[in-house]
Amino acid sequence: MKQHYAKLSSYIAALKDASSTSDVKLVTYSKQGHRQPVFQRLYMCFEAVKKGWVEGCRRIICVDACFLKTFLGGQLMVAIGRDGNEQMFPIAWAAVEGENTLHGNDEHQAILSGIASVFPSAKHRHCARHIFANWNKHHKGDEIKLAFWKIAQSYNLADMNDAYDELKKADKAAALSFKRYNPKCFCRAYMSTSCKADVITSNLAETFNGYIIHARNKHLVDMMEDIRAQ
Repeated sequence: MKQHYAKLSSYIAALKDASSTSDVKLVTYSKQGHRQPVFQRLYMCFEAVKKGWVEGCRRIICVDACFLKTFLGGQLMVAIGRDGNEQMFPIAWAAVEGENTLHGNDEHQAILSGIASVFPSAKHRHCARHIFANWNKHHKGDEIKLAFWKIAQSYNLADMNDAYDELKKADKAAALSFKRYNPKCFCRAYMSTSCKADVITSNLAETFNGYIIHARNKHLVDMMEDIRAQ
């Protein structure tokens, strides 16, 4: 295992030789009982990918994290864009060691607070599918499920309010609970048209996580190289 992590410096050097303007950042820390620095995280954003997003993609980024499959644990955090054909466009990714991974509920509060601090002027949205998963734990039934998505997917406030009234008639408690999740953060009717995208879920990021599922079974350098090649 030590030999594997010893390859990191030469791997990063090879990447920088191939593209000196790409962002490849390795962070380590000192740990009692260890002579060598201990891996904390490795971030990658290739110049060609960054340029492609800036010049040809919609102004929307999905951020998510998935667990790595090796015995060391850890997570891979990804930022995925959406191109002009509504396809996923990987922007950047970072492997994070097990002791520094995200904890908490499905809304990933660490991601939300991190994004808010880095992009304070951007509009921040939550994934409607994750909101539904939490909401649906306490409010069951096909009728209110359909009502939830009818509200979330409405393109204007008039249609959204009509759909909400339908939910309120079907289940008043469910309607009150719905409001507590702050509809402005996941309902389509509140979206700005400037980003030219009507997506209300983080499915793009989760599709990418599934696309690289075999790479996530490998150790760090092999995983990162598989992701780069794919």
